[in-house]
Amino acid sequence: MQDDEIPDWVRLKVSEWMRSDSSPDSRIDDEVQDKVDRWIEKFAHDSGVGKRFYCRTGLVFFPWLDCEVDDGDWVRELRLAIGNDLVIVSRDKKVAVAFFREEYEYLAFSMAQ
Repeated sequence: MQDDEIPDWVRLKVSEWMRSDSSPDSRIDDEVQDKVDRWIEKFAHDSGVGKRFYCRTGLVFFPWLDCEVDDGDWVRELRLAIGNDLVIVSRDKKVAVAFFREEYEYLAFSMAQ
């Protein structure tokens, strides 16, 4: 999927969330690495992302990955492939969540249309 297929509100929210003065909806200390994947999975689920979604890749020519997940280690696999900063958009493009690793913690943001 290309960037122009993602709604403008998602791009605006992600830019807002990336600002240093933004207030996250949730956070977790990075010292609990064994719990980060489960925290990300639960936050995305509770936000309404669902089992099929788009994940930003950071690549110019392939900016969004169409994902369909089960109850396995999908967060760990995404973090290994893409990195610790994840932007996820629900399949219906009505929910966006983002996770950013900061110096000593992970931050999570959520927005629904």
